[in-house]
Amino acid sequence: MIFGVHELGHLVFAFFGEFLAVAGGSIAQLLLPIGAMALFYKQKNRFGVAVCGCWLAVSMGQLAIYIADARAESLELVSFSPEGGHDWNYLLEQMHLLKRTLRSGTS
Repeated sequence: MIFGVHELGHLVFAFFGEFLAVAGGSIAQLLLPIGAMALFYKQKNRFGVAVCGCWLAVSMGQLAIYIADARAESLELVSFSPEGGHDWNYLLEQMHLLKRTLRSGTS
């Protein structure tokens, strides 16, 4: 489910330029569980809030792994786009932060 939300985010944010189109996957991956949590909170549904909190935690954990792989690019990626590059490698490079990351597997 998280993969589908991530890929949908790329499509939704594509209207706002290349940088946000690439970042949109990660943005959507976090905003959707937060939005669902807000709806359940408004309905005073504590169980729904808790489930969405778990969803957000899992989503953040997967996103952290993805971001940590930005420099090494060792994860096998699946994408609907023909280019299919590593989102966070591109984003960190655009922000001139990629060189500040640690290489996976090195000291």
